[in-house]
Amino acid sequence: MCARWMPVENDFVRTEARLEEDPRLFTALAAIIEHAAGRVGMSDARRQALIRAAEQTCRDTWPASNGREPVVRIICDELGDRIEVTIQFPCAPEPGTEAKIKELQKRVDKATSEMGQGSFQITLVEFISARQ
Repeated sequence: MCARWMPVENDFVRTEARLEEDPRLFTALAAIIEHAAGRVGMSDARRQALIRAAEQTCRDTWPASNGREPVVRIICDELGDRIEVTIQFPCAPEPGTEAKIKELQKRVDKATSEMGQGSFQITLVEFISARQ
């Protein structure tokens, strides 16, 4: 696992990590979100909802190795009014991923997915204050 913390501006902090195929590394994901949520003053309930959603996203969509090392990139952005957690996978989504996104949308303020060239990402957003 490789992680770095990058302060960019007063209202924006980004933390990135690369997780290799080992579910024990999900604790790193929880620690990143916990740290970000603590920095911005997010309530415990909102913090835990975001952590659970991010961990479930990794469990449900972790790519098969297909002969290569599946590295998942985690990006946690602290913005003025929210935390955004982006989980980037190195391959196309598994069937049923869109249904999982719809379920995530019930658990966090916003959940979206985006396809790239041979990869995809899921972004989870939780606002610091009441749902917006």
